[in-house]
Amino acid sequence: MSSAVDQGQDGGRRGRRSRRPDPSSGPVAGLAERLWRLKQEAGDPSYAEMASLGAAASKSSLAAAAQGRNLPTWGTTWEFVRVLAVDRLGRDPVETEREWRALWKQARDAVMAAEDAEEFGQSTSDSAPDRARQTSTPRPARTTAEMVLPHAELDGYHGPVDDLTGAPARIVHLGSPPLGSRRFPVGVIAAAAAAAMVVAGGAAYLVWPEEKATGKNTPAAVQSSDDLAPLNAVPKDDSEFIGDITFPDGTRVKAGSTFEKVWRLRNSGTVHWKGRKMVRLGSSPCPAPQSVTIPPTPPGQLVDIRVRVQAAKRPTRCKIYWKMHDAAGRVTMPTKRPIFLDVRVVRA
Repeated sequence: MSSAVDQGQDGGRRGRRSRRPDPSSGPVAGLAERLWRLKQEAGDPSYAEMASLGAAASKSSLAAAAQGRNLPTWGTTWEFVRVLAVDRLGRDPVETEREWRALWKQARDAVMAAEDAEEFGQSTSDSAPDRARQTSTPRPARTTAEMVLPHAELDGYHGPVDDLTGAPARIVHLGSPPLGSRRFPVGVIAAAAAAAMVVAGGAAYLVWPEEKATGKNTPAAVQSSDDLAPLNAVPKDDSEFIGDITFPDGTRVKAGSTFEKVWRLRNSGTVHWKGRKMVRLGSSPCPAPQSVTIPPTPPGQLVDIRVRVQAAKRPTRCKIYWKMHDAAGRVTMPTKRPIFLDVRVVRA
């Protein structure tokens, strides 16, 4: 029998054949159909197998991405694509990331346009059906800044991004638009577009123009001198995995014991790591902290990252992933694989 029947879309049960999404039913289904085709091209592995190959997303999230019911986050989409297109099919990671990010953004923009049309373009008639729709629980309105700037979700980061670099952008929110069936005033959008845009190091700041040059109206988004760089400089944030210092993959640990996992990385970019953390992805039968602090690390220097983990009380396998986040909580180096620990818990 084919692997689609043997393993099925739920990642393990036999007898279920994954359904191909209908791309004509909408942008989300269109993206899901592309993911479905990629999975077939890569041999139709189960979602459990994709997770074992290093996809830093749950089996249910991977399965949902290829079903087309809801738009997956960019982080889930990239993990789906990376293990199949890059790791299994051997495609270039940079070109693959660029191609699929564009596809994901097309779907996202189409969804946002439909939501805005529904929220701000409703008929002004006072018919009973219209009033019934207005009394339903409204979708949280996006702020003016969120309507002006592009949006994305990057492995847990949800916020604006720089369309040129794909890097998350920091903003000052300008307030919420009117709710209900009222149309969003064009003048407000124009005012937001005219607000001051300051771009440095891939971070976009959106602030209201000041009326007077006084200390009382200083914009909330102010860069420190450490953040400023020559205009022609392009900071490179990169890392190199040196190795497992303790508990290499496959190490056996006693049930109920506590151990310290240590990885060694090199800051191989040009950005000084300050205020960085490794944030855990997903859950595991072995309790571990949600995040661990990375000591300040200048470019070129080595750093040891330590995390204390408690082994499960029963024999099992524990594989836990972590991704680096900056001081603002944004994921860094999204195209790189997360670091992980992988141990076998045995009876004490």
